[in-house]
Amino acid sequence: MRFIGAAGTTQLVTKWDPKPGDIVSFKHRGFLLYSKKPKLPTIYRVRLDITWEDVLKNWKERKLSPTGEILQLPPRMMVG
Repeated sequence: MRFIGAAGTTQLVTKWDPKPGDIVSFKHRGFLLYSKKPKLPTIYRVRLDITWEDVLKNWKERKLSPTGEILQLPPRMMVG
């Protein structure tokens, strides 16, 4: 997946100097509803310990389906 993510801190940029195509770990605040891309991604660190082949080998497709039930709360009692 490709997306644009800003560096989490200026220290990250000076220490790692990430470039397009680098493998990175990132943080995000959930996923966008239709595109399923990360919402507000920030780069956490550059991953020098793995290769792209490792990433592909360990990839697991996750499909989420909404589940659950609607709970009804009891009516409030009027105290008067």
